[in-house]
Amino acid sequence: MNRIVIVDGNSLINRAFFAMSELKTSKGVYTGGALGLTTMIFGLMDEFEPDYFCVAFDMKGPTFRHKTYDQYKGTRKGMPNELAMQMPIVKAILDALKIPRVELQGYEADDLIGTIAHYFADQNIEAHVITGDKDALQLVRENIHVHITKKGITQLKEYKNEDIIEELGVDADHVIDYKGLSGDSADNIPGIPSVGPKTAAKLLAEFGTVENLIQNVEQVSNKRWKNLVIDFADQAMLSKKLATIMINVPVELETDMFKLTDPDMEAAIHLFRQYEMNGLLNRLKVKTEVVEQKTEVERIDVDALIKLIEFEKAFSFKIIYNKVDLRHDDLICAAFKVKDQICIIDNMVDFEKLVPLFEDEKMHKSGFDLKNEYLFLMQKGIDLKGVKFDGYIAAYLLEPSRRSYDLSELVFEQATVKIASEEEVLGKGAKKKTPDQLEQEVLYQYVQGMVMGIDILADKFDDKLEANQFKKLFETVEVPLVKILSDIEFTGFNIDVSEIDHIDELLTGQITEIEKEIYEQAGETFNINSPKQLAVILFEKLGLPPLKKTKTGYSTSHDILEKLASKHAIVAEIIEYRTYTKLKSTYIDGLRAAINPVTGRVHTSLNQTIAVTGRLSSTEPNLQNIPIRLPMGRKIRKFFIPDEGCILLGADYSQIELRVLAHLSKDPALLEAFTQNIDIHTKTASQVFGVETSEVTSLQRSHAKEVNFGIVYGMGDFGLGESLGITRKEAKTYIENYFKSYPNVQGFMDSVIESCKEKGYVETLLGRRRDIADISNSNFMLRSAAERTARNTPIQGSAADIIKIAMIKVFNRLEAEQLKSKLILQVHDELILNVPLDELEQVKVLLKESMESAYELLVPLNVDMNTGASWYDAK
Repeated sequence: MNRIVIVDGNSLINRAFFAMSELKTSKGVYTGGALGLTTMIFGLMDEFEPDYFCVAFDMKGPTFRHKTYDQYKGTRKGMPNELAMQMPIVKAILDALKIPRVELQGYEADDLIGTIAHYFADQNIEAHVITGDKDALQLVRENIHVHITKKGITQLKEYKNEDIIEELGVDADHVIDYKGLSGDSADNIPGIPSVGPKTAAKLLAEFGTVENLIQNVEQVSNKRWKNLVIDFADQAMLSKKLATIMINVPVELETDMFKLTDPDMEAAIHLFRQYEMNGLLNRLKVKTEVVEQKTEVERIDVDALIKLIEFEKAFSFKIIYNKVDLRHDDLICAAFKVKDQICIIDNMVDFEKLVPLFEDEKMHKSGFDLKNEYLFLMQKGIDLKGVKFDGYIAAYLLEPSRRSYDLSELVFEQATVKIASEEEVLGKGAKKKTPDQLEQEVLYQYVQGMVMGIDILADKFDDKLEANQFKKLFETVEVPLVKILSDIEFTGFNIDVSEIDHIDELLTGQITEIEKEIYEQAGETFNINSPKQLAVILFEKLGLPPLKKTKTGYSTSHDILEKLASKHAIVAEIIEYRTYTKLKSTYIDGLRAAINPVTGRVHTSLNQTIAVTGRLSSTEPNLQNIPIRLPMGRKIRKFFIPDEGCILLGADYSQIELRVLAHLSKDPALLEAFTQNIDIHTKTASQVFGVETSEVTSLQRSHAKEVNFGIVYGMGDFGLGESLGITRKEAKTYIENYFKSYPNVQGFMDSVIESCKEKGYVETLLGRRRDIADISNSNFMLRSAAERTARNTPIQGSAADIIKIAMIKVFNRLEAEQLKSKLILQVHDELILNVPLDELEQVKVLLKESMESAYELLVPLNVDMNTGASWYDAK
């Protein structure tokens, strides 16, 4: 039997919105309601497999019910602005998906739903009404099924006639009579005062309808009820009329109006990307027929591939391998695409025939997440050259705040071509397969789809990079950097295991001492790591004021403990205990686990596509967040040592962000300080505190340093006051004096905000962009946070760009001068090199020249260098 699904759009988008009211895009557009409703519609299509579909909406303005009773729905609050802005979004999505929608001035969505449901039911087509409003239960009859949402919009319950009787005490035909008597507070339908649901059901069980009750009111045995019916008979009839859903709205209907057709894929993809509904994009892929490759491809053998590459001078490729230990990874297969021909290789004999092509700079290569390929080829002694395109990096430049850069998603978005994703082929979680467990043809189809996707992205992204003026940044910085980061990861950092053991012993001893002190303060032993047990000790036994309650009890989070530190000595001990136990678990136990069993080294991964500012991030393990402000934290750097016969050479930019600020703001006083090599913190202290530079105290310089960097990071008077431990008023005076001393800085900051409001994004010196959500938000807190981000990003992002250029220059010079020294780590403004002792002086010169010439600012870039037998000593 054919069926139609009819959705109450307003009811469900309301429920979806309040379930996800805070959800919004990176640009600050609320999307929870639109996302929830669209997701549910996809789910309804799966569940009911309908032939016809319809979403009904209310329209603004009074309906015939308002004209009948001006207090109708008078107690309802207006639609929140955050939801109102989503109505045009969801309607645009429905139109793109070619899902019919209806609305009519003067009538409610319920009336359209009732009319359409009866129209289809009369044609022997099942109508399924989906709503959150139980008023719709009056529509239940043969061929009309009503489903009410439960738990937000995640579950549905179909109400049959017997369910309605069980819940309301009346059947579907008498729901409107039930409302006539008991009323409906949600719609401000009055009913008869003091007649509740149970009384209404009893009266209707005896008299059937409101009209019959009124006509036979003398037969009502309960005197009070009788008088109420007599006094409010007109109100009961009015209420029944208001509660009645119309089934004959004057609108022309045709069955084919509601027939489902293929969506406008281009429009739907655009909307889902615009509103960052990545889950719906994946869903759209599932609903799309598998698109066979838009151009027919032919599989060729390796010899034909080599001839074709030599002729075309370009190819796309993807290597699949089992990751073992970064030195002995096994080739599973590799795919190569040239024009419309694809070669798949699954053995090293044929693979090695391609070595000259890999190492030929004139052969242009395209890939996706090429660090994967670099790491495999390095193991085989192959020096990959001639890389021109990495789709992973291009996608990041174009959308730096994107949550995922999955190849299959990107290809689908750009070309509506569906290729299998890693998860679809290998699965996920504990049941995830390795590539060698796949059947050969499944594996071949998977890798073939990947190289086809790479070609699609190369074609689509090239124009977009050009249009956004990212081409230079892409080709001269981001793509060359992939090789350097791969080399750093492959090389790794040598580790002194005996030093780890030594620090572990010291740390364990300190933790034990702190535990004893905590137990003594508490008067008993307990599990310090258990928030529940800790809360009992702090808030029940010791009587400290609980500041925040969560679902599981009173919070003992770090920020709560800091606020309680002055209340009892045990709190400071607990904070210290947590600090040391985290050090041990992360940097003692964690580092031991991260040591490669073959190389004996730690191979951190430096990632390009995580931070929206362009900064690199370190993972597995994270070597950028070692807590060096703690004495024991600093000692962790002793674990990292040079190779035998080598020394560590560390170089970091001196105050690079302040120098970038001087360049961008062109402030005369800042420019003078850096060009004349004046200590910037002393100069700032002199001007902020109104003293001669010779009279600046160490405390004043320290405070001025905090002010300098606070300005860079967009810190306000509250944040600065918290940081320095001074009053907000004092902090405000510091900031005002700073801007008086450096007037162009204030002008620069203001211009950044104005430009951001106009464009919606800010840029670094190299043109890297970051979209700023909430820059014009009416909410002061959100807008202030956005303004801080806008002010800081051009400075921090430009500094990140400069050190990337420095890394490229250093790496290239080390190669060009055929030195054995290796770049082994980057931590924000610092580079670490492993240098043979006989190359030290040469590399010092090379490093300083490369870093200081990375970018020409209006002020010099200064580099400080240190050497040592460990990272700790080289700082």
